[in-house]
Amino acid sequence: MKSKWRLAAGGVIAAGLLFFYVRVVEPNRLTVTRLELTRGLLAQALDGRRLVHLADLHVDRLGFREQQLVRQVNALNPDWIVITGDLVNRAEGWPVALDLIEQLRALGGIWVVPGNTDNAALPAGTFSEGLAAAGARVLRNESAALEDTGVWLAGVDDPVEGRDRLSQAVSGIPTGAPVILLAHSPDIMPEAVKAGIPLVLAGHTHGGQIGIGWIRRFSDHANRGPYMSGRIQEGKTVLYISRGIGWKERPYRLMAPPEIGRLDFRLIPGAGEKGRFGSLSSAAGGSLILADFETESESRVRWRGRGAVLRRTNNFRTKGEFGAIATFKDRQSPKLILSDFLKFSAGLKDWSRFRLLAIDLYNPYSSQERLFVQIGDAAGRLYKEEVILPPSSPVTLAMRLQDASAHLDLRRIEELSLFRWRPGSEESFYLDAVRLEPRESEPAKVAVTSVKPPAAVQRSEDDNDEELSPPPVPKTRSETPIVPQPESEQPTDWRIGWAPAAMKVFREPERFTGKLGNPLLLSLAGGEAESVQLVLIGGEKGATIAMKTSDLAHELSGAVISRDRIGLSKVEYVRTSAPYYPVEFVGEWPDPLIKADRVEVPAGKVQPVWVTLTAPENAVPGRYRGTLTLTDQSGNRKNVDLRVWIWNFNLPDLPHLKTAFDFYRFRLEKAYREFVPNGSKWAGRMDELQEIYFREMLRYRISPVWGADPSAASFGEELEEYRRMGLTAFGVGRRGGNFGNNWPADSRELAEAVSWYGRAAAALRRLGAIDQAYVYVYDEPKPGDPQAAKVMEAIHRADPGLRNLLVMHEAPHPSKYRRWLKDADILCLRNTSVSTELVEEYKRQGKEVWIYASSPSHPYPTPVIDYPAMAARILPWICWKTGATGLLYWCVNFWEGDPARNPASFARDQNGNGFLFYPGEDGPVPSIRLEAIRDGIEDYEYLVRLQETLEAVKRKGRSNPAFENEAKTLLAIDPDLLESPRSYSKDPELLMKHRQEMAELIEKLQALLAGS
Repeated sequence: MKSKWRLAAGGVIAAGLLFFYVRVVEPNRLTVTRLELTRGLLAQALDGRRLVHLADLHVDRLGFREQQLVRQVNALNPDWIVITGDLVNRAEGWPVALDLIEQLRALGGIWVVPGNTDNAALPAGTFSEGLAAAGARVLRNESAALEDTGVWLAGVDDPVEGRDRLSQAVSGIPTGAPVILLAHSPDIMPEAVKAGIPLVLAGHTHGGQIGIGWIRRFSDHANRGPYMSGRIQEGKTVLYISRGIGWKERPYRLMAPPEIGRLDFRLIPGAGEKGRFGSLSSAAGGSLILADFETESESRVRWRGRGAVLRRTNNFRTKGEFGAIATFKDRQSPKLILSDFLKFSAGLKDWSRFRLLAIDLYNPYSSQERLFVQIGDAAGRLYKEEVILPPSSPVTLAMRLQDASAHLDLRRIEELSLFRWRPGSEESFYLDAVRLEPRESEPAKVAVTSVKPPAAVQRSEDDNDEELSPPPVPKTRSETPIVPQPESEQPTDWRIGWAPAAMKVFREPERFTGKLGNPLLLSLAGGEAESVQLVLIGGEKGATIAMKTSDLAHELSGAVISRDRIGLSKVEYVRTSAPYYPVEFVGEWPDPLIKADRVEVPAGKVQPVWVTLTAPENAVPGRYRGTLTLTDQSGNRKNVDLRVWIWNFNLPDLPHLKTAFDFYRFRLEKAYREFVPNGSKWAGRMDELQEIYFREMLRYRISPVWGADPSAASFGEELEEYRRMGLTAFGVGRRGGNFGNNWPADSRELAEAVSWYGRAAAALRRLGAIDQAYVYVYDEPKPGDPQAAKVMEAIHRADPGLRNLLVMHEAPHPSKYRRWLKDADILCLRNTSVSTELVEEYKRQGKEVWIYASSPSHPYPTPVIDYPAMAARILPWICWKTGATGLLYWCVNFWEGDPARNPASFARDQNGNGFLFYPGEDGPVPSIRLEAIRDGIEDYEYLVRLQETLEAVKRKGRSNPAFENEAKTLLAIDPDLLESPRSYSKDPELLMKHRQEMAELIEKLQALLAGS
């Protein structure tokens, strides 16, 4: 008896568990079923793309199952989502269904066909309009192209009630185009087979809701005919029937769980109608063409897209008969990828034998647009560069592969992609001739021309030509870098070496690529400051080394340059954080320069010392010699020879390149109040401290924006002093771009605010300073911004002589925005947006053009800590190359906490952006980047001096054709040094060579001018 009760109880429990499973567990157990299509035109056209298929949502509420559905679908990152009907059971569920649809994410869009319950619950208009508002499109006996893939989606109304019209749905599709048919019921299958449709997606059956056939036959709601679930193929037509998500009347499932369909299109080599990739082609001169779009299938087979599509066109072509148009959708980061083509094409992975990756591009819009180009190697390392596409203009991207070689293995390249970052809108660009350009022949060695001393100077017997000539261009890299020695052979003594100022020297001896030994070589003009790095390499034990300089003595005349003009600074290091732009490494980077006459050299580490000479004006030209004496704590002494060449010309006190470097007073006050050691001693003395910073900026040849008040009693005296120190330009007032565009929006309030500027202009005229002044009127408005135009016009009404400085992140199209720019006197363009052609066009409109650098946009140069020093020094050269006459930087002291501890003050992934000084207890501590900018501004003076001297020679009729041709070449700047604002050399040797050639030619032209 007990056994029967136990058996009965067990049966009841089992039945209860089974009921719980079929009613609660399995209906909520979402599964993902993967279908892979590897053959035919669909696989070829959609290779690498993904489609998610849903059916029979039957939504009443956003419960656990629906929330899981959204998460799982979005995690698949589909290109498209299709839903084959029965979204709701009744009209009350419609708002909930739309809420669910709005949460789904697909790069290419969501497409829906109606089911029988949809038609019963909702009018057709309500169904279509509601889904359109939720971001989905309804196909009701109609078709649509699937982006630019060449594939078409056809959708029919519900076949269950005979609403389907397949012939109408496919009527507009081009003959031979591959089609995906969406239908609520699989009953459409026989007609689809007759029409030759390759893929049909349907639902309606719920997979029977019971996966056991003989049980399913007992249910009127489960036995749905011959097409039940899964993949079925008849002829060349593949039908896939989804088990759906919900139910209509019976809330149970057994061995037929809810289903998300994942369709991956992947063409297997040899499985398609044509070869997968086609063949590579070569161009004249050894170029290797990766894509020229001459075959119909190339854009579909070689490339795959994520939120982007590529198709062939003859509207833009630079090679052959066709190019391509790439459409990037309005998504987070739409991308076109050339990957498998590189992986599987023999011999194509090795890019090390090529110099450039080149792509011909065309931006059809009237505004500048951004595009990123990225390459990756087999280890997954990536390198990307940003391309600024000029408006309505073709451009050739040229990515220097040498720049990428520090970040990845060029012998194992497996990815090339084009992408947009948060584009904001759907946009299309043209491209053609994606290619690798071969390496050019190595440049010839530099031949340094000697300048002989005047005949009246008598030589001593031990004089020789080498000693009386300019120093050779310093070789910046050692033939054999320093490497660690075995412990038994570790040196017990410290060693010395040197490196140019334009090379960053790191802590590890094995990374030092300067030169061992001495002398230290410098060449500079009168009135110029130039630096070189003394590099101390620690031995087995650390050392404390005292440093002392001697006077510099001219070898022939006996003239002396005082040791007081030689500055010594210890190079300090800051630890960077991982940035978004490619860098050589993350860790300790050299930057702060601390004045010192002794340094600690850690055992086995490198410690650079910054040696700066400021030459007096009108110094006797020629070679000088001096000594830097180094003595350690044990009394060991080493002498370092200083050899200096002074050119026979001076740099002016007032630079020709105008500068505007902003300084934030509130950041100064915050730093010295909160984290600068002993900063409290400056309490109540902020005016004095700011003055110290301003003077240091001028010493580095950069002018503070200032925001001057010409009506202040002290203004005239301050202005005179700043001019004497080299002030090139200055801002007026406390409104404008550097104050957050803080102009009143109300016209009456704006007029009152601007009236102050009229009075300021009158005061500036009395002091003869209005030509140096500007109003930093607006910062980075969108082209056409009405408020910016309104303010600029108001400033000119106050006084037409006041110059409006307009800072633009995007370069406005010169003709389209000509009227909008009519009151802009100085147009300051981001260095990513500038070009020689744009500058010339703006100048024809009477504008002065400056450039500015801000957040890093690789490979464009920006003065951040973890870029090469050349990235800062090359900025004034870009001004010269493009014709810009000014350089702006947004802030020299944006400190958020101690920048020596956290150099990412402005943004956590931008090291050093927004500051060039460190806050020291006694005032400003300069940086290597600031030194590099000063050196670049002085390089600019060499260019100016060469041009002026050449013109003076021509005016006197003493032109020398050889000198003139050499000058034109130098003034154009060697493309190997600076090709464009985005392409420049990181090698200081090229710059030093160019600079020395200019100096030598200036002296030759001066001699010609003097008639000697």
